[in-house]
Amino acid sequence: MLDLLDWRYNFIFTLPLIAIFGWVAIKNAIKNKPERHRFQLAEYLAIVVSLVALTLAVNQLEAGLGDPLVSGGLLLFLAALVAFVVLTRRAGGHHLLNLRILTNHAFTYSLLIYVFLQLVQINLTFVIPNLAQLTFNQSALVADFLLLAGSLLSSFLGPVMERLLDDRGPRFPLIAGSLCIMASLILFTVFIAHLTILTIIAFHVLYMLGFSMMYNNTMTLGLQQLNGPRLTTATPCLTCFNNTPVQSAPPPWP
Repeated sequence: MLDLLDWRYNFIFTLPLIAIFGWVAIKNAIKNKPERHRFQLAEYLAIVVSLVALTLAVNQLEAGLGDPLVSGGLLLFLAALVAFVVLTRRAGGHHLLNLRILTNHAFTYSLLIYVFLQLVQINLTFVIPNLAQLTFNQSALVADFLLLAGSLLSSFLGPVMERLLDDRGPRFPLIAGSLCIMASLILFTVFIAHLTILTIIAFHVLYMLGFSMMYNNTMTLGLQQLNGPRLTTATPCLTCFNNTPVQSAPPPWP
């Protein structure tokens, strides 16, 4: 589509699929009895203002920190973020986010790893196609195919690595996955001036191997550290094929 049509068609052709999958999801969703809470408009506005201000400031960073939009946007972002945190820490009531779960260190470690893995993943999926097109003068089709092998590998290995977490615990997949990811990023850095199509594919496959070991497993392990009202014992274990309950005694953080 990117080679033959305008880039907007990438989204136009996706919309019907989203509508179909959304209809299937709604039709097959478990119909739980909803809990009604008062919508926290102040918290919602605080987080919206903070994200909009940060986006505007980052988009204008090339003008320097002295630019009013950059400095003002960053100050407004921090002020709105502080206001959001203060509002969500009020006692009683229902909040948009329960920030108190961040006091659970194991969950917080899992969340940080999960977020940074996603940041690296987004950057690679942006940098690699641009590198192929701008440096190697490849078409958009070839540039996207550079990501295909690693993406397919991650798709097929996802369930396998989740089963590995169930069978062997968290230490092996998380340590092995982090080693694969670090090795991949080091190789990209060392060979940055000598990259070829084949080395890019190989390094990306190595990264996606580590990614598939860590991404879902990290958040599953983090969720298993929560209990009581934060996570009911009836919640299915995200790593199990047979939907067994979350373990009452969560595995130790590696």
